[in-house]
Amino acid sequence: MAPAADREGYWGPTTSTLDWCEENYAVTWYIAEFWNTVSNLIMIIPPIFGAIQSIKDGLEKRYIASYLALTVVGMGSWCFHMTLKYEMQLLDELPMIYSCCIFVYCMFECFKMKNSVNYHMLFTLVLFSLVVTTVYLKVKEPVFHQVMYGMLVFTLVLRSIYIVTWVYPWLRGLGYTSLGLFLLGFLLWNIDNIFCVSLRNFRKKVPPVIGVTTQFHAWWHILTGLGSYLHILFRRPRNRPLTCCSRLRGGGPEERLGDSAAAFLWLRHEPGSCGSATRLDAARGGLGKAGAPGTAHSPAETPRCPVWAFAPRAVAAMFSCMKPYGDQNYSALKRACLRKKVLFEDPSFPATDDSLYYKGTPGPAVRWQRPKDICEDPRLFVDGISSHDLHQGQVGNCWFVAACSSLASRESLWQKVIPDWKEQEWDPEKPDAYAGIFHFHFWRFGEWIDVVIDDRLPTVNNQLIYCHSNSRNEFWCALVEKAYAKLAGCYQALDGGNTADALVDFTGGVSEPIDLTEGDFANDEGKRNQLFERVLKVHSRGGLISASIKAVTAADMEARLACGLVKGHAYAITDVRKVRLGHGLLAFFKSEKLDMIRLRNPWGEREWNGPWSDTSEEWQKVSKSEREKMGVTVQDDGEFWMTFEDLCRYFTDIIKCRLINTSYLSVHKTWEEARLHGAWTQHEDPWQNRSGGCINHKDTFFQNPQYIFDVKKPEDEVLICIQQRPKQSTRRDGKGENLAIGFDIYKVEENRQYRMHRLQHRAASSIYINSRSVFLRTDQPEGRYVIIPTTFEPGHTGQFLLRVFTDVPSNCRELCLDEPPRSCWSSLCGYPQQVTQVHVLGAAGLKDSSTGANSYVIIKCEGDKVRSAVQKGTSTPEYNVKGIFYRKKPGQPITVQVWNHRVLKDEFLGQVRLKADSDDLQALHTLHLQDRSSRQPSDLPGTIAVHILSSASLTAV
Repeated sequence: MAPAADREGYWGPTTSTLDWCEENYAVTWYIAEFWNTVSNLIMIIPPIFGAIQSIKDGLEKRYIASYLALTVVGMGSWCFHMTLKYEMQLLDELPMIYSCCIFVYCMFECFKMKNSVNYHMLFTLVLFSLVVTTVYLKVKEPVFHQVMYGMLVFTLVLRSIYIVTWVYPWLRGLGYTSLGLFLLGFLLWNIDNIFCVSLRNFRKKVPPVIGVTTQFHAWWHILTGLGSYLHILFRRPRNRPLTCCSRLRGGGPEERLGDSAAAFLWLRHEPGSCGSATRLDAARGGLGKAGAPGTAHSPAETPRCPVWAFAPRAVAAMFSCMKPYGDQNYSALKRACLRKKVLFEDPSFPATDDSLYYKGTPGPAVRWQRPKDICEDPRLFVDGISSHDLHQGQVGNCWFVAACSSLASRESLWQKVIPDWKEQEWDPEKPDAYAGIFHFHFWRFGEWIDVVIDDRLPTVNNQLIYCHSNSRNEFWCALVEKAYAKLAGCYQALDGGNTADALVDFTGGVSEPIDLTEGDFANDEGKRNQLFERVLKVHSRGGLISASIKAVTAADMEARLACGLVKGHAYAITDVRKVRLGHGLLAFFKSEKLDMIRLRNPWGEREWNGPWSDTSEEWQKVSKSEREKMGVTVQDDGEFWMTFEDLCRYFTDIIKCRLINTSYLSVHKTWEEARLHGAWTQHEDPWQNRSGGCINHKDTFFQNPQYIFDVKKPEDEVLICIQQRPKQSTRRDGKGENLAIGFDIYKVEENRQYRMHRLQHRAASSIYINSRSVFLRTDQPEGRYVIIPTTFEPGHTGQFLLRVFTDVPSNCRELCLDEPPRSCWSSLCGYPQQVTQVHVLGAAGLKDSSTGANSYVIIKCEGDKVRSAVQKGTSTPEYNVKGIFYRKKPGQPITVQVWNHRVLKDEFLGQVRLKADSDDLQALHTLHLQDRSSRQPSDLPGTIAVHILSSASLTAV
């Protein structure tokens, strides 16, 4: 705190219990603390505009109250710092408590239905406010106020962390930015208090322009004002609940939350971001409107994005990651249609045969009709959304429908794909607000994209010919299919696709195909149980799963087996659980549980008729309550249960789409993701060519792109996925065929910085297949690795996305240089004349204690060194560590030292010196350890085995 006021001014002597570090009345006679006063504008003007816009958008009163509460705090703080009067101090500090209570209420209620009121929480917060007010007026102790305020802020922080960790991790960017700004302001507030005398002395010695920047209490106002404003945006809902959330299948926590929790207005880090739309409108000279919430807004009106009126475009870009497909801005197009009073017609996906087929001639006469022409009361959803809604049409896209069935069982996922669902819903009371335009979100090639379509759908005899719902007036699945067909080029392009692609496009996850036949899971109980646990984990953590039976010949396609299953057909796995056998209390004391899977046929019929089918006697082993919990029905609706053992016996493939958890605050395993874009390109110069083909083509293999990453734990599970850019199928270009792609992983030297030119130990390898993505899960020991993604044949070109997931950051990056670059300093400092690879295999006969030596090796060369991991409790360790050195002085030997790791000080066990000449034909050397004497070194206990490779060509290794 500051000492007594430096001067007196217009408002007279100071009566407040607090006087901050800014010099009083130093700038003007009328304002006691000028900079602390005017900095409150950040808490007055933006919230006023936010409140006005909330009223226009019809948001609930609690959000308007949040803006107004922040405004009141700003005005009270303005009055306090302007006058330094005790009455004005109360006008500042007490609203801080009240506004924080409003924030707490909104943070806990932002998931509830509109107009609902939590009276218990209201009563608690009001009582808390009254108690704090009464006590503070009596004791007049600022520390008491600060502690009470801190308790409320701490509650907000915990709630925010819970939301960005468990509910919507895509909001963590906005949530952590708000929290970071507040904490930075709090730090500056403390600096201003603790170092007040030093700051005042410093300001006396520097020009006023510099002194102003040290008014840290003013910075506290700016940062906390902006942080609080962003926090209100963080809490604003985007969608509203379905008619009945219990209609959703799955039963996970996402189904128990209201729909408004599934997405938020403003700055979303994934689906629903208004950033892209805002940037487009801003380029035209205005911010425009973007992404409307559901029932809080009329469909005709979409809300503005007021935060950008007060934030630089760089901040806008920070939170914007939704890219409009084909530069079509949904909000702008809808506004234009409503203004002109016309229904939208999509010029980039017209209602013509070109949007239906990429080859061949049309079949029956297809008419493109709008939903209002097909039925009387069109709806996006009828009685909520369920995996039972979908039925496959004439196109062979069971894979896509199966993926949609899985998607429908996950509320938090389908709300990413179908944003603003309430705003997009038909409103019978406002027919003029309908513009015939919809938009959907898909994850493509590393980014979420927003696909805009019109509502014209292909029909024959007034019936939808492609994907349709049970209810004639429900159109969500048909519209999602049309948007996906637009991405693919046409509807025919969806014929015979891959379920894994659709699952990834819906989630942004990583798909892992599993060949049940090759793994012999049907006969190996141990492997089968392990696989079931992995499938159960993926399902319980929100992932999507499908299964299929390979069709070996064209005649096998969609052939029905005696057991009721269909070959060449994709099934959605809609539930995975361990089912308790028995009835009544006996079931709780029996340990017998059965691994069960629920699947759905996209046709909506033709079910499994073996054990545990709908009418089988096996269900008598399960209690009625357990059957009801599982949702067992006796009807031919395409959904059925079977044991996991039978699934492994009759099905040939499972595809797991894992939702990779990258949150730092989670009780579940988290991953570090490295995402890199690359390309296979062709060039006449072999050193610049990047399309060398697979390892079968040894002459060109190392001409492919190369990526290096580190495993920093003794052993780590590594997930690697490579995805090639999807290709469209159109009449002009024909069917977009995938390249056959794959990748190899090599364990390389610990200090490698340049591209590989020689084969090393292959740590793992993927399959090569002409699918859009290839996935590999592998466990690798600590060390450095190089990934070489390739096409199967050389000369093929295309773009790809590489994703690497590890437990700790892997520092994954592309290797671009073949050798150390030359610079203007090379002539002065020297340039490498020789490259040497030193591979220390192991040692034997080391000096050890009764428990063995805990040894490691260090390879040194010209200031560079490589160290191995510690090999514990052995006198014959296997180090298996490699180093590569670009040597400017080939005559200077390379030193390999062996050390014994101890708690206080490591013990030197011996060393060897290697000449490593390029003309040394003997690669493997077994050498006695010696001491560090430079003249006549003597032998020490132990030998070390070293493999050496040297060359005058720097691109030989």
